[in-house]
Amino acid sequence: MPISMAISMPIAIKKPKPTMGPVASTPLSFICFASMLVVMSVFTAPSVVLAADTPEVLISKVADNFIGALKEEKISNDPTKGKEQIKRIVDTHLSPAIDFRRIAYRTMAKNYKKASTKQFLAFTESIKKSLINTYTNPLIELDSQQVAKLLAVEIRESRITGKKKNTAVVATWLIVGANEKYDVVYYLYFKESKDTWLVENISVEGINLALSFRNQFQRLFSEYGGDYDKVTQVWATSKVDE
Repeated sequence: MPISMAISMPIAIKKPKPTMGPVASTPLSFICFASMLVVMSVFTAPSVVLAADTPEVLISKVADNFIGALKEEKISNDPTKGKEQIKRIVDTHLSPAIDFRRIAYRTMAKNYKKASTKQFLAFTESIKKSLINTYTNPLIELDSQQVAKLLAVEIRESRITGKKKNTAVVATWLIVGANEKYDVVYYLYFKESKDTWLVENISVEGINLALSFRNQFQRLFSEYGGDYDKVTQVWATSKVDE
């Protein structure tokens, strides 16, 4: 079953409207995971020519690669082995779509200048691991039919931003199942070295993930007395707060 998407007339980005169904029933980690499924599918579809497409076209394209991989993979009944299989699939589809180094740089903010290259690269890897953990855990509870029927995305607005016209905002409604609807905004930038658009941030129901990451880093950095290695170690085992 393909991910269904509909494009409406552009409207201004506003604060999140009330959702259909209880928001509290769905953890933030799951909503973030569901949002990223769209990104994973779009950026791994073989028919997509990234450089030629505008951001809204990228987000609008129906792509079943990620869901197809989950359905085709024979996931082990052993919890440990099964989780590793799912992690591998998530990593394969997630990594090409996200600029982890850019996210890490913005998360560290002013503390980036104090970190060595080795420490920065280690933290970047921790960012990646924590996101993979976040998006893997909800999948463990879903069978292939549930995954296939998971999403519908309605695009509300798309616009190119910045003086150089190399950033973009795509505002959507993310419909999860039959009763829940969430305000999700994707922030992209054009990376010239790769000749493609990449997602650098997501806002879910008004919660800016980049800002949340930055605040979490500052808290840990203060808690561990500016110990980059300890912060990196803790971050690698964490996931987006529920």
